[in-house]
Amino acid sequence: MIGGSGLIKCYFITYDLNQPGQDYDAVQNAIFRISNYGCISFWRSSYLIKTSLLNASEVMNEIRPALDENDKVIVFEFTVDWNGHLDDEQTALIHKLLIGV
Repeated sequence: MIGGSGLIKCYFITYDLNQPGQDYDAVQNAIFRISNYGCISFWRSSYLIKTSLLNASEVMNEIRPALDENDKVIVFEFTVDWNGHLDDEQTALIHKLLIGV
């Protein structure tokens, strides 16, 4: 079981796989597995997920086995205070993921 606090949070995950023969599928599958409450992506190597994992460290711990030593990843909690240059549909999807509206 992934998570168990009952608290649902959103995290932004972005990564750069540097190893020749990068295994994007393994990283993406790990992200999809932990995004048990939703996942959206408008970019090749970045995801906004909704999960029951407690913190960014737990999210990273779930992704780490799919990474090579020289890959780069950052995970941070995504809150309702955000801004970006997106189209209306993308903005609506983020709002829906964050607050269900």
